[in-house]
Amino acid sequence: SGFGADVSVSGNLDRGGHVLVGAPTYVNSTDATTPGAFAVFYFDESDNTISQKGSTIIGGYDDSVSDNSDFGRAVSLSSTGSRLVVCAPKDDSFTRGVPHGRCYIYG
Repeated sequence: SGFGADVSVSGNLDRGGHVLVGAPTYVNSTDATTPGAFAVFYFDESDNTISQKGSTIIGGYDDSVSDNSDFGRAVSLSSTGSRLVVCAPKDDSFTRGVPHGRCYIYG
C-alpha cells in the first residue's frame, strides 16, 4: 500500500506508452506528513528506457488535499496519456464526508 498502490497504463507498452503510478503513503521528508503523491513515466520501446515526465506531484501542499488523504490511492490515465485523474478517497477537506480527486491535463 505504498508506491504503486494503483497503476494506470496508456496505449500498449509493447509499442511504448505512459504509466501513471499512485503512491498514497508517500512520506514528505521535510515534515514527516503523508500527503500522498503520483508520478507519470514514459516507456520508450525503441530503446527500452523509462523516463519520468514532469515532476512528482505531491498532495497537500496547497491545503486543498489533507494529510493522510490517500491521495494517489486510485489513478486513471487516458489512452493518449494526456489526461489523468488522481483520487484522494480519505480527503474531505472541502465537504465533510465527501472525498474528492483532481484532474490533470498534460499539454
